[in-house]
Formats: sequence, structure tokens, C-alpha cells
Amino acid sequence: MKNPQPVSLPWNLVTKNLHGHELLRKKLHEKITKLDKHLEHFPPGTVHLQIVLERHPRKPLHTAALNLRLPSNILHSEKSAPDVIKAFDDAIKSLLRELESLKADLRRETFWKRKARREQLRELRASGFATEPMAEGTGPQELKDVVGELFQQHYSRLVRHARRHIRHDELTGDLPQGAVEAREIVDEVGRKVLAKAEAQTVRRFVHTFEFRLSGSEEVKQAIPLPHVLPASDCLMAAAKAVRISVTRNPDATKASIGGVEVHAEVRGKHVVCIARVTDFTADDLVVVQADVIVCSEQVSPQE
Repeated sequence: MKNPQPVSLPWNLVTKNLHGHELLRKKLHEKITKLDKHLEHFPPGTVHLQIVLERHPRKPLHTAALNLRLPSNILHSEKSAPDVIKAFDDAIKSLLRELESLKADLRRETFWKRKARREQLRELRASGFATEPMAEGTGPQELKDVVGELFQQHYSRLVRHARRHIRHDELTGDLPQGAVEAREIVDEVGRKVLAKAEAQTVRRFVHTFEFRLSGSEEVKQAIPLPHVLPASDCLMAAAKAVRISVTRNPDATKASIGGVEVHAEVRGKHVVCIARVTDFTADDLVVVQADVIVCSEQVSPQE
């Protein structure tokens, strides 16, 4: 049996309004080593970690965004905190949870059980992330760069996949012979995917909705959107955090397990939040607080 060949996994650091000094890079490397054992079974050439650290120009706030490119996925994590290391540490923990979930799914695939695959992984075992990031300015600088690398890595497979579907539709008569070409389809999909990755998502504001419910009840609340938002932006809303408090009747003879659901969206010129409780008793007072974040995806005029 061959000895494993140690291979360092590449990573690069992008900073905005922040100096990526040597001490900071050293601390970052100490943090990302938590990912090493979770990545040792991936072929080294298919793994890359992009770290983006940004300091808010006006507030004492730092944001850490991580993009981990894997053979068939790009995992993203983003956290904010007053301290840059705290923000980065929270982002690493979030990325770890996503990575563990992905690996649980992959273990159920027969691809990972093939004998040849196991032998290949034993020979190409990643030793962990490199001690130093790639040289400044090299490696993916934006999310669109990470997406582009993944797209190019699987370009040939995507063309073959499209070609099979085209051939099937031609044989069934659903598509005229020679009407479309596989590469044209894949190139168009790639253009749209890169445009989506290039669109800048900006956090606009956060609003806290509070509901008081009981039994099985649904309540809707809405607030108007601020007039200062650019008309060209595509707005999105989501529940960022939900807090629940239940006050029960002290004379109740039995306990009950209830459900709570919260949904938020942008409807026209309003932000709508809906809270629903089920299976509580009529005497239960369920207070639901939902922090709803409203973001905008800035769309360029040509789109």
C-alpha cells in the first residue's frame, strides 16, 4: 500500500477597509485548521477556501464571509461582530455545520463506496490548509470567481449532460433535429449563474415584529417599505431570528406541545410577516418576536 501524499489545501484572503497583517493571517490559519479533518477525503485539487474580511467604514463592525469550493458544491457562510476574529470564528462554526450536513448526504451516495475511489483517496490525502494564504491579489477575489472556477471544472460534464437531454428530446419528437447545441445551452446557463453571483446583496434594514397568539392561530403584520430604497433593487425579506415565550394557565391539568412557524416576504411596497401557532391550548399565551431582515440585490441596468 502506498503512503499518503501530503497535499496542502489552498486558501486566499481578501480584505476591505482592513489590513491583512501577518498576525491576523496566523490567527486565521489557526481557525481554519478546524476544517482540515472534514476535508481530507476530498481530492485536494477540488477544494479552495476564500476568506473575505471587511470592516464597516462608519460602524465598529466587522464581517467575515467564507466561500468553500468543493467538487460539486460551494458552501457559503457569513457572520458579523465588533471584533474581526469573533466574526471569523462564528463564520467557521457555521461553515462546519454546513460541511457536516453535506458530508452526511455524500455518505449515502454509492459514488463514495466504490473501491477505486477509496484507493484514490488513500493516495491523495490532503494534509490540511497551507500555512500561508496565496499571494495577495491571487486566487478568487469575488464570489463570482469561486462560482466560475466550479463551473469550468464541470464544464465538460455539463455539456455531456445537456447533449443527452437534447438527444432524448430529438428522438421523442419534442425537439427538431439540430435545433439547439449543447455548448450554447451550457454557456447561456453559465452566463446567468455568473451574473447572479456578481449581483451585490446589500442589507437594508432589520425590523422586529411581535405577535401574541393562542391555540391554533395565524396573524399577519405589515410595514411599509422606506421610500429611500432604489427602485432598481430586487428586495428580499427573511426571518433572521425568532424568539418565543409561552405562558401557560397554572391550573392546566396537562401539557401540550405546540408548533410555531414564521414567514416573511416583500409584497409590493410592504414587508409582510406571518406568524402561525398550532396545537397550543386556548389558555396559552404565545409571544413570538421575529427579527426580519430586508436585503436588496442590486441589479445592473442592462439586466
